Amino acid sequence: MDWKNIIQELLEMGLTQNQIALGVSVSQPTISALASGTQKNVNYTLGQNLVAFHKRQSKAYSRRLKSGTGQMAQAG
Repeated sequence: MDWKNIIQELLEMGLTQNQIALGVSVSQPTISALASGTQKNVNYTLGQNLVAFHKRQSKAYSRRLKSGTGQMAQAG
């Protein structure tokens, strides 16, 4: 799994590293290490939490875009 890409997508949705960390129950430095690629491996629980959090946030972001309140909708 490409954790760096998952973190980047969450950041592009407007979340902060701290919000991601809170959402998956780890520290912000752990998210920073994953985002920078200095940490490449995660334990099973963190991996599952990141995938589930990404899925939830992607759905919410998609709904915001459709309603015109997402970042991309505002840019146009």
